[in-house]
Amino acid sequence: MSAICALRASDLDLNKSKNAPHGRIYKAPEFDKEERGGWVPMSASVRAAVDRIREVNPAIGPRPLFPAPRATQDGEHGEMPKAWTRHHARKLLERAEKRAKLDPVKGSDFHCYRRKWAVERKHLPDTDVAAAGAWADVRALKLSYQAADERTMLTVVSEPTKLREGGVRRRPKAV
Repeated sequence: MSAICALRASDLDLNKSKNAPHGRIYKAPEFDKEERGGWVPMSASVRAAVDRIREVNPAIGPRPLFPAPRATQDGEHGEMPKAWTRHHARKLLERAEKRAKLDPVKGSDFHCYRRKWAVERKHLPDTDVAAAGAWADVRALKLSYQAADERTMLTVVSEPTKLREGGVRRRPKAV
């Protein structure tokens, strides 16, 4: 969450390309707990959200996309506005859940949303899901986020890959 809160206008590449048809976002290593960084393509929904954010906050360069509400603003002491903290983002999440009359998931913060994102992508290659979701390795992704779910388990038991006769080699019996 801290890495998202720390996004700067310069972390956006809004140009469309073959591998990033909606643009891409740079994950700066200095805001990642494992100091990993790199460009990640945006989905259409993320691009729409970024465009809405830019309408409200037309930041450029190193200015934060999510300026803190009490940060020093332009013109005061010439300082750069500060970005949201993860604590501020959590308060906003709690407020949104309350307005939507949703029961918060205890001890989850944003993890339940991250888990949903990961589970929805279980059918895709682990390496790519881990890279796009900023997991350092697939173990953390698999153990903590991609929990088994009833729909996927039904698919597993209902849709086996059928092997044709002769497609399975048996070991010769030991004499």
